[in-house]
Amino acid sequence: MRSVALTLLLSLGLLLAPAAGEMRLGPRTWSAATRAAGFDQTPGPAPAAAPPTDRTVDNVTVSRPTWHRGGGLLYGEVTIRNHNPYAVRHVIISCDFFDEWGNKIGSKGTALERPISPGRTRFSGIQFSATIHNMEGGACRVISAEPL
Repeated sequence: MRSVALTLLLSLGLLLAPAAGEMRLGPRTWSAATRAAGFDQTPGPAPAAAPPTDRTVDNVTVSRPTWHRGGGLLYGEVTIRNHNPYAVRHVIISCDFFDEWGNKIGSKGTALERPISPGRTRFSGIQFSATIHNMEGGACRVISAEPL
């Protein structure tokens, strides 16, 4: 029964058989050209877990965004929390925006030019153009930050 089904699928072109000169290894097919090119065909050992990195951006977070509309703009206020033991600069945040029904429109980013000391810092007057009527601001996240 199974061979009849496979033959039917092969004849309809819905299932491709390995071509001549190809070797079947589990779900992968390796051709003679692939072997000749020197690609390793055997699965190697699992990659070792990378040691944790202490990146500056990983220790900077955004919280408590509030949004106000006016003059075709969305004005935002956010709290930036710097968990690093040093000040950071050139912080870029990205915020999500939604239509009046809660559907995500997209994300926009902006740079915070002021250096941010360790601890909490409140930023106000962050402006984004409202590209559609009744656009709502959402959550924000830090994209990049550099040590001062």
